[in-house]
Amino acid sequence: MCPIILELKKRGIRDALLLSTGQHKEMLDSALSDLSIKADHSLDIMKDGQTLGELTGRLLFEVGKALDSIRPETVVVHGDTTTAFASALSAFYRGISVAHVEAGLRTGNINEPFPEEYNRRAIALLASIHFAPNDIARRALLSEGVRKEDIFVTGNTVIDALEHTFDPSFVPPRELSGQYVIITVHRRENLKHLSEIFMGIKEGIESAGSMQAIYPMHKNPAVRAIAKTVFKRNCGVALCEPMSVKTFHNLLRKCSFVITDSGGVQEEAAYLGKPILLLRNCTERKELLSYSGIKIAGTEKNAIIRAIKDLALESQNNSCSPIGEAGASGLIASILENY
Repeated sequence: MCPIILELKKRGIRDALLLSTGQHKEMLDSALSDLSIKADHSLDIMKDGQTLGELTGRLLFEVGKALDSIRPETVVVHGDTTTAFASALSAFYRGISVAHVEAGLRTGNINEPFPEEYNRRAIALLASIHFAPNDIARRALLSEGVRKEDIFVTGNTVIDALEHTFDPSFVPPRELSGQYVIITVHRRENLKHLSEIFMGIKEGIESAGSMQAIYPMHKNPAVRAIAKTVFKRNCGVALCEPMSVKTFHNLLRKCSFVITDSGGVQEEAAYLGKPILLLRNCTERKELLSYSGIKIAGTEKNAIIRAIKDLALESQNNSCSPIGEAGASGLIASILENY
């Protein structure tokens, strides 16, 4: 969302306000700081150990109060998080129009990813404006009954974010002097498979010889506890705290391949031509199914080991990215400006 905010500010639209719910506050503050953005309104939604129901309820109440105070014409939400869904629903309850960035992504399985597939389908029912990243997403929206005049194919804002964070002088830390892999694992539906996933990564990296890996651990205490148990010293996988957006993006540019269960990291890696080992059974980024660099390994240990061995042998950049070009944020800002 940051490139859209920067575009709106650049156009002199001073009442483009950023509402933060406070999730992963330290990481968020770092990301916003990297792009010289500050939240105009900050909430304190997050509590340790809260359920999805508790989170959704708190979001509906607190975001609703903020919307009553701000009284915006349009609420712009991004992606498929519970924050995006609850914020869209809060706006809908108040008769405020909703614009959805990254609209139309679908796996076709309501439980994968969970609860994100539900969230994005529900937002589509509430939204007045649908910013689809590509024609595949546009067709998905049309098949669900969204009016064609409400859909705008804009491209992907993640590319614009990468343009903002690129540092040509960046040098990886000394401990990553050779070939290295970046790991990101955080999905809710993968928590029950974490030990198997991490053991597969550990044994796969060890079997790849000189390959190193770095895992910026997710803030979820359950994820961190299992990671620290499996990835002990000298196993080829270095654990670290979450990185700044700039550091992560620039490490991504120079890595050999990526092991991830993330949606956004799939897009970033594909745009940069990096091979991807996807720790999921399917992807909502349907355009990536034509990308030669992606291997969908699921969560089973031996499948992960085999995929890492294959990528360690192949690991070269893929020149044909299916993600598109920069410029989505400018197009979205123009549509919002004229809406």
